[in-house]
Amino acid sequence: MPRTTTVIRSLLLAVSTVVLVAGCEGGGTVGAGGGAGGGGFVTQLPSPVETAPSTEGLVGSNSASASATSSSAPSSSAESSAPTTTTTTATTTSETSTVAAPPPTTEKPADPPAEQTPPPSGASAQETKVLEITNQERATAGCAPLKADDRLTTAARGHSVDMATQNYFDHVSKDGRTFVDRIKATGFPSPGAENIAAGQQTPEAVMKSWMESAGHRANILNCDLKFLGVGVGKGGKFGIYWTQNFGR
Repeated sequence: MPRTTTVIRSLLLAVSTVVLVAGCEGGGTVGAGGGAGGGGFVTQLPSPVETAPSTEGLVGSNSASASATSSSAPSSSAESSAPTTTTTTATTTSETSTVAAPPPTTEKPADPPAEQTPPPSGASAQETKVLEITNQERATAGCAPLKADDRLTTAARGHSVDMATQNYFDHVSKDGRTFVDRIKATGFPSPGAENIAAGQQTPEAVMKSWMESAGHRANILNCDLKFLGVGVGKGGKFGIYWTQNFGR
């Protein structure tokens, strides 16, 4: 009997060990499943946050010219992720708008404005620097330097300040005036073109934006244009707005 009892106890001990091992293996499987399940839970990502405009600045999407008679199309680039430049030529954000000058008439053309030595009176250091860089680019392209004109400066600065004050970005003012209207209102007889930009913090930055845009570059390097006014306005969505008004 003692021998039989010992055998039975040994068999029971072996069975218990098998059951215990099987239980441990099952726990490992549950653990793996739990890990996989944990991996299946998705953490809610934070809602997207609107970011401020980049310091690269905006350029208009079109160019406008004073040689055709159509108003420039509103620029859509102000809503883009990057700040904007626009150009308008009377023959113009990284986008531009186009306005043509009125058709030729039989009336005797107005006398050309008197040439002035830059900078014009009252021009800021930023405005003067834009004129300087513009003429450097023109010299490289073989064009004569643009002469500063107080009337064009008045028109350009007025438009930049208006865009900053009323928080918009376009060649056409909120009151419906085109660059041709604004320039002629100052007494300058022959508007040529307009470039606008927003968001660039320095003259070097805004000139880089314009020169990298075909429409704006074409205005800057147009050898038929003779005069320039540069205006800066601060405020609004982009903090700073730039305008170049060209004359013939």
